[in-house]
Amino acid sequence: RDSDGGCTQIEARSDLDTTLTFRVPVEKIASALRAPDCEDPGPSTSARPVSIYFLRQESFQDDVTESDSAVWTDTRMDLLGPRPPSDVKVGSGDTRLIVEYSLSSDDDTFGHYFYCDSNIVSSPGGGAGGGGGAGGGAGGGGGAGDGGDDGGDGDSSCGSSVLVPGEIPDASLAPCGRAGRASAGEASGLENGIPYVVGVAAYDNIGNPGVMSELACGMPVDVDSFFELYREAGGQAGGGFCSVAGPVGAGRWLSVPLGAMVAGAALGMWRRTRRRRARPSTQEHG
Repeated sequence: RDSDGGCTQIEARSDLDTTLTFRVPVEKIASALRAPDCEDPGPSTSARPVSIYFLRQESFQDDVTESDSAVWTDTRMDLLGPRPPSDVKVGSGDTRLIVEYSLSSDDDTFGHYFYCDSNIVSSPGGGAGGGGGAGGGAGGGGGAGDGGDDGGDGDSSCGSSVLVPGEIPDASLAPCGRAGRASAGEASGLENGIPYVVGVAAYDNIGNPGVMSELACGMPVDVDSFFELYREAGGQAGGGFCSVAGPVGAGRWLSVPLGAMVAGAALGMWRRTRRRRARPSTQEHG
């Protein structure tokens, strides 16, 4: 019996032994819920409660007594993933894309899968525009570089033959990223300089993906770190790994390896300890 109160026979056995083992195929439960192709036509994407009745009946003319019946109510059937997020935007990062979107209102949303395709094709509807590249860190005395401007509302060139908005992603597609219930995440493992089309599908707590969102396009770019920009600006301080720099006079810097600083500090503490121990007894005790 489904949540609407309708009952459908899903299995029958004629060998009425004292103990019977039933295996109820999931497909038959889905068919009883009027979802023969495992596509739930209901308006809700949440799991539907199912009651499975076991009736022992020796003759069709006899009524089933309470002692010859049992009911199982711990089954819930979830055939639909959550609805997709909207307003998908993509920003550029180093070998990755930053994906932002507006969450749907479905209560059973457990997280989001990101799908990427580098084979961009024309799309009649056009996807959302990609975000601009991220700015680099500040170098030398200059300020940090600004990120690129976000794209517009998209154009007909942002499409994919394998990522189709409104359709469930093919099971053979491996996500390029995932996020929880947050409204942003990263698609990683991408190549810089290669444009990608990105789609987002929400999934529920058992991993069912919903249909694909509208698509957005973007391209990972090489983002310079602070140290790279500092070197390009002519900075010479720093000795690489575990080194620090400090001011020596006006406008001058001295690079000191971190290990040398630690050794120097330890030597100073050892000398102070020896001086305290070498004080005369009268000086220590007044």
